[in-house]
Amino acid sequence: MKFHVAWARVLTENQILKGAALVLSLLSAILSLSLARASIKKTVIIERGCFSRHVTPVDDKHSSKEIEEFLNEALRMRFDSSAIDYEALLSKKETKYREKEQEDLKKKGFSQRVLVNQIRTEQNLYDIELDKVISSGKARTAVPLKVQIEISSTERTPSNPYGLVLVRVKERV
Repeated sequence: MKFHVAWARVLTENQILKGAALVLSLLSAILSLSLARASIKKTVIIERGCFSRHVTPVDDKHSSKEIEEFLNEALRMRFDSSAIDYEALLSKKETKYREKEQEDLKKKGFSQRVLVNQIRTEQNLYDIELDKVISSGKARTAVPLKVQIEISSTERTPSNPYGLVLVRVKERV
């Protein structure tokens, strides 16, 4: 083999390797940009069940509908005699009030439920009109009740998906 033929093959091989390195560098840059773009986008969450639907990621902000649903659920947990697992939605102070109230009702042979009629918002406080239904056996009595509710935000958990806690229930006249 002649020297100039061997040198030509080495130069050709070097050119091919330089071209391959350039193509791989460009591919690496394109994939890096694609990865950066994909990481910035919001995540698509698909809930599995009997049917699939697109679920939007949960924001830290609470919508008015979510707050209204929380208030209905939290008031049920606070006042209903049949409610269980109420600690997640109520503050420790309200949990103690609930347990004392339910103990007094149980001693007298009563049970109670609440039906929310109207919710009005004033800054961070909520004025709520509800009917407290007190029953003893088959006899039932509905008592109208107006309360002012104070809530606060907390971390969302499986037991408290709202991320809200009922801090204070104050009866209004």
